[in-house]
Amino acid sequence: MGVSNQSVLAIDVGGTFADATLLDSQGGISHTKLPKEWLTEECKSIQNLLGNEKEYTLHYSTSLTLNRFLEGKIPRVALIVNKGFHSFMETARLPNEVAMGSKTSLVPLEYVQEITGRIDHRGREVEKLQPEEISKVIEKICKQNVDVVVIALLNSSIEPKHELAVLHQIKSQELGIPIIPSSQIVSERSEYERTLAAIISGCLTIFFKKDVDELIKNLPRPPSKTFVMRSNGGIAKISEDPQIPIETLLSGPAAAATRARIIAQKINLQNAISLDIGGTSTDLSLITSGVLDISNEITIANFPIRINAVNVQSVGSGGGSIAKRAPSERWLVGPESAGANPGPACYGRGGESPTLTDAHLYLGRLPIKLAEGKVVLNPEKSKTALEHFGSGRKYSVEKTARSILEIANNDMCGAIRQLTAQRTIPIEDYKLIGIGGAGPLHAAEIASLVGIRTVVVPQHPGTASALGALEANILKDFVSPFPSDKISDGEVDSIFGSMEQTAEDWLTRQGAPLVESTLVRKIDLRYKGMRHKSTIVCPSNTGKGKFLLETIRYFHQDFEKRTGQNWKEREQVEIINLRVSLVGKVLKSIRESGYPMQTDTLSNNQFREISFLGHKKRIKSKVIQRFSLKTGDSFDAPCVIEEPDSTTLVPPGWSVYVDNFLNLILENE
Repeated sequence: MGVSNQSVLAIDVGGTFADATLLDSQGGISHTKLPKEWLTEECKSIQNLLGNEKEYTLHYSTSLTLNRFLEGKIPRVALIVNKGFHSFMETARLPNEVAMGSKTSLVPLEYVQEITGRIDHRGREVEKLQPEEISKVIEKICKQNVDVVVIALLNSSIEPKHELAVLHQIKSQELGIPIIPSSQIVSERSEYERTLAAIISGCLTIFFKKDVDELIKNLPRPPSKTFVMRSNGGIAKISEDPQIPIETLLSGPAAAATRARIIAQKINLQNAISLDIGGTSTDLSLITSGVLDISNEITIANFPIRINAVNVQSVGSGGGSIAKRAPSERWLVGPESAGANPGPACYGRGGESPTLTDAHLYLGRLPIKLAEGKVVLNPEKSKTALEHFGSGRKYSVEKTARSILEIANNDMCGAIRQLTAQRTIPIEDYKLIGIGGAGPLHAAEIASLVGIRTVVVPQHPGTASALGALEANILKDFVSPFPSDKISDGEVDSIFGSMEQTAEDWLTRQGAPLVESTLVRKIDLRYKGMRHKSTIVCPSNTGKGKFLLETIRYFHQDFEKRTGQNWKEREQVEIINLRVSLVGKVLKSIRESGYPMQTDTLSNNQFREISFLGHKKRIKSKVIQRFSLKTGDSFDAPCVIEEPDSTTLVPPGWSVYVDNFLNLILENE
């Protein structure tokens, strides 16, 4: 239950469905799942969920920000740089893999403006700004009718006064568009990554604000406060902070990963893989030694983006992913998706291409109704779409459907192997957590393929992202470039103290009632010449003058644990950044809520002919309603377990038992 009597509504907007979870003022939890487009209408589902709750806080997570960026829906961005750096973003660092037609820069050269003025690498002004020149640049920008202005000047991470002076001069002209200085997005030295992050934040700002405003407008009544799920697995208050849009790139996947971490923590799973399959994609994340894997840099559309984010491996295979024939005649599943409208062929809304959902339905793996009965499926339309697609190879409908599932499952297995390849922990030592509307449908068969023997399916797997956003803490990292190799421990302590004060001031502005808060000191280090760095938690209670030495010793140990290589005494270590991680716990542990027990035993006496991968013929399988299960129940496969927001498939050779938290624990015998 929260620390106050105010309720919390969490909404996750995905590519196909929207999920909502309410923690009411009495500590009860309720859920709903609905097609995404219903949020733009008078939505009775959300009204029914809120009931009589008069005041609530909104926790919002979304995949829309990422989808828009990947789709190339980019506004006109003006970029202001130092003189001599007009083509900087075109030539400084191209993406590692430039596919045909892919972008190498997000700002056309005609939108790049140069200005006089320079700060050196020590933060000293070596050339003054020219206000008259900046006025002329503003005139050019106005004539170009751009949507956003980004200011990215050299060494502004060390001394931002030039960027802030330009910001002030542009704002005085009241252009009515966002103005984003790079020093407010990334406070690290890397010039290319900082500039790129500022440009991307500029690209996303307009869309993000529009999405949030539209969601709130269509809610039955507006929230008292709104917090957004960020890529790092934490929430932050919606504000004018220019960092917010770029930090929501992995908002939805981070919410699901956060839920998986909480599930693993409750049942004491040290090593787990989160398998989150929705309508558009599959998102995988790693929990090692009880900790969610976080990266300081992510790659989106081949661009390196310098933000803290859950390390997510994504595959374009979800329930709505379309099966298609490549020019080479090879069959592919995704990344193109039918979405919610028209949706898979079985939705009966005009979709004609076969999708994963159509394959599952034809093979008897799905019920006729999805999303609490809001979506009614048409098996005949699935059959027609599959029949047409398979006719080119003269496949039967059964073989076509099975082939589509096998392709998707193998794509997901490849992503799991890639995610775990650089770990010293064998893949068989991980457990798989199946979440999302389709995660439990694929989990056991995927686990068998990669050698994992245990699958966990929590309660309400289909609304896991909304639950993750509901339970998330306030998280933020404050970063300062490491000033010099000759700095003393005392000077480092002083810098950390200043950073901690900044963090506490920011937390106060969040305005959230907290159960508790903590600050953790960390340092970013790497071996000299390496591009990637490691973030190490600073040791406490070290002897005088040994603080940095002990942190470096921990770095050597961490690197060896991750890679199996020991480079101590062989390679020089570089200290890159000082970092303070803030954690503000908003809610106490929430009370798990199962489905109301029902006495309708007839519903558990049904059977269905189901096709399981690896078995040639369909098998008569029991259909079990999850609302009928209680702690201690156990049964053998084959069976399918249905609930309002998801379906769990249990193939032959597996068994199921229900644990104390009402999780389904699937074991491969």
